[in-house]
Amino acid sequence: MPKLTGQQLADWEEGKKPDSLARAKAWADKRGIDLKDAGYVDKLRAVSELLKQYGITAKDALGSDLATIAKAMKGKATPEQTTAAMLRSYVGPTGGAAMMQRASPTVLRSGAAKTANDLPMDEASRMARAREMGFDVDNPVYHGTTHKFDEFADVTGNPEGYFGKGHYFTDSSYDATGNYAGRGPDLTGRIEQRAEQLLNERGIDYNDRSLAAAKKMAAMELEGGDARVIEATLKGKTVDVGADNPTWLDYEQPIDVDAWIDDAADEFDISDFSDKVNFDEAVKERAYELAQEASYDVEPQGAAARVMDALKELSYEYDDMDFGKISESVMDDLFDGGISADKLDELLRNSEGLMYATDEQGRLASGDIIRQAFNKAGFDNIAMDADLAFKNMDIPQGTRHYITTEASNIRDIRAAFDPGKAGSANIMAAGGDTITPALLLEAQDEQQRKKDRKLTPPWRKNDK
Repeated sequence: MPKLTGQQLADWEEGKKPDSLARAKAWADKRGIDLKDAGYVDKLRAVSELLKQYGITAKDALGSDLATIAKAMKGKATPEQTTAAMLRSYVGPTGGAAMMQRASPTVLRSGAAKTANDLPMDEASRMARAREMGFDVDNPVYHGTTHKFDEFADVTGNPEGYFGKGHYFTDSSYDATGNYAGRGPDLTGRIEQRAEQLLNERGIDYNDRSLAAAKKMAAMELEGGDARVIEATLKGKTVDVGADNPTWLDYEQPIDVDAWIDDAADEFDISDFSDKVNFDEAVKERAYELAQEASYDVEPQGAAARVMDALKELSYEYDDMDFGKISESVMDDLFDGGISADKLDELLRNSEGLMYATDEQGRLASGDIIRQAFNKAGFDNIAMDADLAFKNMDIPQGTRHYITTEASNIRDIRAAFDPGKAGSANIMAAGGDTITPALLLEAQDEQQRKKDRKLTPPWRKNDK
């Protein structure tokens, strides 16, 4: 990428239109497209305006390039360099102006700041505290949303989701931006589902007009109008139901053979054996059989056993949930000493005892029930293969989704990580301005799109 020049900065500040803008406008004018309405803006003008807003000089901006973004992520770039590099690198339909509106001087300049508790806020100190608190800062995740908020509620969402209610994260910024930060397939599906619920609740007949009106009502209810991506980090115990490295869930029936030796010996007459060695072997074998029979009256142990106990408990709370049928679906696998989490998830989803389970509102809740069972078994988070589960969505291969319900286990990657606020649901936890890092993520995401899809602004293509 070419470096900024002093002449370019001077031209922008004087309002001159560089060639790139002229080409963009010519392309749009020929098609009767208003660049502003289409979502395209002059990225060069956006740079200029942001430079002015922050009092950044041409000297500060000279030499800024994509490498600065990488440095910024590691806390090695100045706020001025970061700002210029992020805007300068960006090309696409979201536009520099939208990025500029979400910029925060507080956040960009927070590298040297301190919280009210006078905690050092440099990158190394924050990350050290995060690791001590158990956050996996080396593997950030992303949450796309259309709402602005400071904290996640403990349990929210649709029980009919893949794992029901909870907070969903992805390890792909591309996935978060394209599918969740705006009117993507996820929000579109929820709006359509909610529209149908609204019609049913009001007893209104389905037709094109009523459905269109219901969709507008649903959109007003669900769409926040503030598209953003939160770069976050999670903590807690995770059960992985993915195919590559699923969590192994133990299932053990306690067997105490020694406790049954005397009972077994009473069943034999030593004179019936050629020697004591054969007698002892027969006694041990019979003691094992007696211990195994007795073990069925003892509660099994292990993570898989805890999941099954939770399912039994939950079966009393849902309609059309049959724990007996669920047990029949999985017990043969459990008796082998345990089961992999992906296999258990598959068996449960295909069990007739669970697939038709509904909540008090008549909503299918099998995924939510499985999520609750894992939570009750001691797992805070669930990891899954998103690209395999949601094949109808544009999700990069190998993308993982993470589902969590405990709000205090979530932090914005720029948070203070104040140990004194470990139980707080605030994603910043005294880290200052509570905005999401969409500015940086959008720049990153555009680079990923250009790499994966080789996208080019339409006015840069051959115009025939």
